[in-house]
Amino acid sequence: MEKTFRVREVEADGFHGRVSILQMDRVDEPFVWKYDNGKPLTLMATGVQWMDHVPFQGHYVLNTVFDEQGEIVQWYIDIMKQHGVTEDGVPWYDDLYLDLVVLPTGEVYLLDEDELEDALKGGHISQADYDLAWRETRRLQEEIAAGRFPNPKWAEHRRFLLGTH
Repeated sequence: MEKTFRVREVEADGFHGRVSILQMDRVDEPFVWKYDNGKPLTLMATGVQWMDHVPFQGHYVLNTVFDEQGEIVQWYIDIMKQHGVTEDGVPWYDDLYLDLVVLPTGEVYLLDEDELEDALKGGHISQADYDLAWRETRRLQEEIAAGRFPNPKWAEHRRFLLGTH
């Protein structure tokens, strides 16, 4: 796979944090996923872009997947404990297992509850981390249900990263 990666700090449209984009310049074998609705979604292929929003205040990473035409395929929300940047400027975060997926059709999926339970039982996370994961997930579910998250204006942040604003 050949790819292009860019990252910037962004303060716009009610968001303040790091935004990065991974553009897949060449993918030998596309990756296709199906949720319960049975509709195949191409999540990795030549021309697909993944844009991550990591807020300075918050416990989530919002990944927006764009297809080759620039249309949103899905929003994938990782619940996380903390985040930072490596010496090379690459963002990182500590995953708290729970994930939310929002499709453009309005369908919402909660994923990996079993992984969170196993992490707590296995001593890989603390009770405080477990509680944080559920608190942030419930907060985001309420925002999604109210139509306030993900903010559609944030999709335009990819223009900052691609230099087309």
